[in-house]
Amino acid sequence: MIPDEALLREAAADLFEFYDELRQFGTKTQVIVGPQTGATKLAQLLSEVTTRKTGLFCRWASPAKQLMDTQKAMVFDSKELDFLPGQSVLLCEDVLTTGGSVDLTADAIANAGGIILPFLLVLVNRSGLTEVNNKKIIALIDRPMPMWDSSNDGCPLCKEGSEAVRPKENWALLNANE
Repeated sequence: MIPDEALLREAAADLFEFYDELRQFGTKTQVIVGPQTGATKLAQLLSEVTTRKTGLFCRWASPAKQLMDTQKAMVFDSKELDFLPGQSVLLCEDVLTTGGSVDLTADAIANAGGIILPFLLVLVNRSGLTEVNNKKIIALIDRPMPMWDSSNDGCPLCKEGSEAVRPKENWALLNANE
C-alpha cells in the first residue's frame, strides 16, 4: 500500500503508539503477523518498532494465501511454524475491507499453536467495522467505503451500465490509460 518505506515506517510507529495506549497492562507481543503481500512489510516494521519500544525481541511472520482442497487458507513457511507455538501474536493488515484475509490468518496462527491477541492493527479500515472476530481494530485511517454484493443490487454505477469487475483479477484493466 505504501511504497515509500520511510513513510510506512512512520505509520508503523504511529500504529504501535495507538496499540500501546490501548493494550492491557502486561500483554507482551512476541510475534506480529500480517498476510502476504499487503501486510508483509508492515508486520516486519511493526516488529522492529515493538522490539525497540519494549526492549523485548519481537518476531514477524507473513503467511501466503493458498488453495487447500478448494478452500482458501493462509500457510506459514516451516521457519515461521517453528517459532509460533505458544507465542502471543498480534495481527496486522494494510487495508481492511471484509476481514477475510484476517480470518484466514487467525486460523493459520491458531493451527500453528499461537495465541492471538485481541487487537488488529490496520493502516486503512474501509470496512466500517470496529472489531473482527472479537479483535478490536486499531486503525490510522477509518474510512468506510460502500460495498455491494455480487448481484450488484444497489450499486449506482451498475445501474448506469458500468461493469463490475474484481480489482485483483483486473488490475491492468483498471489502470489502463484509455
